[in-house]
Amino acid sequence: TFPRYIVNINYCYNILFPIFKNYYTLKLRKNILNFLLIRDSEFKLVQKLFLFEFFQGSAIAIYFTCSISIFLKYLPTTYLPKVYILASLLLWATGYIYNKLEHLLSTKVLIKVIIAFNIFSLLSLRFLISQQHEAWFLYLFLSFFNVLYLLNNLDFWGLAAQLFDVRQSKRLFGIISSGDIPAKMVGYLSAYIISPYIGTENLLIVGCLMLLASYFIINPLIKLANLEHHEVKTHKKKISKSTESFESIRIAFFGNKLIRKIAIISFFSFTCYIIISFVFYGYVKNTFKSDSSLVAFFSIFFFTVSGLTLILKIAGTNKLVDHLGLKKSLLISPIILSVLGLLIIYFSLNSTSTKIIFYLYGVMIVVIDVLRSSIQNPVLLATMQPLPVKSRLRGHTLIKGLMDPFAFLFIGIFLYYFVSESLFNFGVLSFAIFVLIGFWIYFTLSLEKDYLNTLQSAIRNRTLNEREINFSDKESIDYLINKIENGNEAEGISALQLLSAKPIKSYNFLEKSLSHKSTYIVNYSLEIILEENIVEMKHKLIELLNKTSNHVIIPNLIKAIKHFDKDFDIWNYVNHPNPDVSITASILYIKENSINLNLINELILAEDITKKIKGLKIIAELKLSNYEPKIIEFLNSSNKDLQNAAIKTIGFVATEKLVKKLLLLFKNDPKNYLIIESLEKVGELADLLIIEQLNQKENTDSQTKILINLLGKIGSETSINGLNSLLEKNIEYSDLAAQSIKKIGKISKEKIDYYEELILKYLSSGINIIYKIHHTQNSKIISTALEIELLKIRNISLDLFSILYDKHIIEKVKTGFKETTKDSIANSLELLEVTCPKKITSIFSALFENISINDKCIQLNQIVPQKKLDEFELIKSILFDVDYNYTFWTKSCVLYANKKRINEIKKEHIKPFVNSSNQVLRETAKHILNSSFKTN
Repeated sequence: TFPRYIVNINYCYNILFPIFKNYYTLKLRKNILNFLLIRDSEFKLVQKLFLFEFFQGSAIAIYFTCSISIFLKYLPTTYLPKVYILASLLLWATGYIYNKLEHLLSTKVLIKVIIAFNIFSLLSLRFLISQQHEAWFLYLFLSFFNVLYLLNNLDFWGLAAQLFDVRQSKRLFGIISSGDIPAKMVGYLSAYIISPYIGTENLLIVGCLMLLASYFIINPLIKLANLEHHEVKTHKKKISKSTESFESIRIAFFGNKLIRKIAIISFFSFTCYIIISFVFYGYVKNTFKSDSSLVAFFSIFFFTVSGLTLILKIAGTNKLVDHLGLKKSLLISPIILSVLGLLIIYFSLNSTSTKIIFYLYGVMIVVIDVLRSSIQNPVLLATMQPLPVKSRLRGHTLIKGLMDPFAFLFIGIFLYYFVSESLFNFGVLSFAIFVLIGFWIYFTLSLEKDYLNTLQSAIRNRTLNEREINFSDKESIDYLINKIENGNEAEGISALQLLSAKPIKSYNFLEKSLSHKSTYIVNYSLEIILEENIVEMKHKLIELLNKTSNHVIIPNLIKAIKHFDKDFDIWNYVNHPNPDVSITASILYIKENSINLNLINELILAEDITKKIKGLKIIAELKLSNYEPKIIEFLNSSNKDLQNAAIKTIGFVATEKLVKKLLLLFKNDPKNYLIIESLEKVGELADLLIIEQLNQKENTDSQTKILINLLGKIGSETSINGLNSLLEKNIEYSDLAAQSIKKIGKISKEKIDYYEELILKYLSSGINIIYKIHHTQNSKIISTALEIELLKIRNISLDLFSILYDKHIIEKVKTGFKETTKDSIANSLELLEVTCPKKITSIFSALFENISINDKCIQLNQIVPQKKLDEFELIKSILFDVDYNYTFWTKSCVLYANKKRINEIKKEHIKPFVNSSNQVLRETAKHILNSSFKTN
């Protein structure tokens, strides 16, 4: 038996151990990705970008170690300013050539050309290394490091800008760029280890091998990113624009405020870095004399710096940025450096040992190097992500191809004139650094506003804002008067609006408008005359009344004349054949004679329907509620015109009894727009009765929608409370209730917390729905219905956001979601996050970001852990609203999708829906019962 046990143990080991190992490997990978905020769908792309940057960064690190060591071996640091000036010229030339190639070549070809050029450059410099005793070679050798670094930045970040949207960039730019950190560590460490064996100059060959390795990653990376398909369509456009060159960069700088601000911040941060590194190299030069000792020091020092950067990134700088936001993240570096700068100024003024100052500069170069790589550069680049891809690429080229060279030139000239050969002037340098940091902070503080404006612009809804037009010259006024006299109706109205808004003494434009052939313009002019109380126009009005026969303008004319002339005899128009003229005159007459009811009684008691209608119109205008019985009588009239007149009258003369009668009419005729208009005019008296009718749940679908919309139009406190109740209950029409509340717009401060809690409640329901969608992916019918539920929650949340926060910004957010592209949704979420509280937007973004359902579940599981739910429990939770009140449509879809498994659901679970008020759900339940339980 013993050998048999051994065989069994061996069998169990061979079968179980791989499963155990794979489970924990997958679990560990999942935890690492969660910690780094990388989603499963992004992992392969991030991995390839990381490796690409790793090999490029290693080559550049090796080159830098080699070049700085050989330079400092033969020349003092006071020659570095000349290197900076030469570097600026080389960088500008490189940026110019890159900009040309960028428009001529596809992304894949461009990156391959750059790598090939870098390999050729390193081999050429290795061939010329025998000239290392010559100053010209040493200047070129060290300066060329910046060319290699620029090209690496342009191709890498240009590619990354096309692959990720604004939200991905905030999470991932810090991660993908971190490939540069272990690369530097490997580069510096390999230089330290192998340089004693192969010589400092042969480090260039090792750099070539690293670049060659990055070359073989390009094809799989481009294929994985699916960029080639996109570039086939856009390549011809690129070629046609190849002449843009620096003109496009100039446009980017002066035409886009966000890019300009980022470029300026990058400039000041880079100038600080150059000065600090310059001072530090001076001390290193004085301490180490041979190229081997310099290589050893720089390798160990920069290996340590890279290690600190890597630790900081692994510790979650992307989470820090996500938590702090853009502005605070960008302020970390300059604030720490300003404190160190103040310490250096203090010790410089007090003639302290230069060793302390050297150590402080050492700390400064570590801080600025670490924070530039881990926070500053990724955040600045992420800030440009709301821009179109073309603008992003221009921005990257502007920063690296124009501003960095300018920083080299500026600091090179400054150091050339202000630093002596024998002694560094710490006072001047420290003060210069402090001033540069001050500008750095100043521009950083104003960046967030430009970023927010760019986000809004990225998803704006193509409507123009009204512009205020100021004029006072005679030519402008004459032009507008000419438009009133000879222009079409639309031009005349616009000109009238402009002129009436100005304090113009002459009313010549009103005289012209009263003579216009358009009755609409004449009536609009009469409104202006009445509103502005222009008594001077009285004679012109009387003159017009005497000669016109236009019944459309006569009512407004007699109203205006009576306003200016109390002795004007209105009785002549009371019996006018035109009903509108007659009614207007009758109302003016009754008002003048202290509400003489005899005339009204005579009209409503007359046999003639036309007179009755005229009487109702007078009652409405004068708001006489004592005619309630007659209005009810006319509501029940068989004459449609009389009934409609009574309906209109209730809008002005409302009593509880009349409103109830009106709602009864609405139930029988919900499409009658006159009833709806009248209820809206009734206002607060109607809202309680409307809410009561909604609670009865006996209305049809269209009736319910109209009544909810009416509450929003009425907008009283009672209406708001009624709509809030609908939202809390999360009934079928809660999204319409949210829209109606948004229309009202005004809410008390006490309601802010209430609505925030309501949003969180809906978002919590959204999390459960996401888990259900994930569970029901095999059933397209159910998962699609649940996605519609999720869309409803999104719309409700956005409508409530409009009430609580800047409604114009939220409208732009909604527009971004309607466009449905990856970038538009990302920009919308980003705009939302800078407008609304983090506690809400973090959940909202996790629910509605344009990512896979699996990634959503992983992200949401950190907020609300996913409960295990079997299929039967899931079905019951939807049918009987366990965690959310699902719509009739979703319930119908669940029943229909599971009709073949109906015996598991049981008959008693279906019966309640046979009597549903919703026809679709009712018919679905009946169909399933009839087809599945025939034997019963």
